[in-house]
Amino acid sequence: MRASFRCIVPEYSFLDARGLGAYEGKSLETVSEVYASDSLSQNIKPPPIDDGTPNESVADVFVRVIQLMSILETQYSEDTVVIVSPDSDNLTILQAGLLGLDLRRHRDLSFGPGEVRFVDPSSIPTYKQPASGLYKCLNPPSCN
Repeated sequence: MRASFRCIVPEYSFLDARGLGAYEGKSLETVSEVYASDSLSQNIKPPPIDDGTPNESVADVFVRVIQLMSILETQYSEDTVVIVSPDSDNLTILQAGLLGLDLRRHRDLSFGPGEVRFVDPSSIPTYKQPASGLYKCLNPPSCN
């Protein structure tokens, strides 16, 4: 049976390459500074530039790929989906999030050129509610 092209979905802006700000177009050696910052905090953004190029932190990219996954889950629930991305960061950040890894370690999951990975839904850990940031008093009114 011949595959139907009606299943092909046009590009999603959610898969745009990570915005590297002032590092955009620089050598790979220079961009390694961005990844050094990533390992310190998922919220550090590359330096901005005034030409309109976005500068995104790991957390910013994570929001985008989670939005993508939400759309895919809604439109293609129970289907096998192939995601082709122009940037490995989108995929490494997504995979780290799916596996419950610290997003600062997304580079540990780097893709080789043309690498394909299968993500088995059964390998994704069950969601755990994060611990509350609120102090809970178990013996009111004597809470120390």
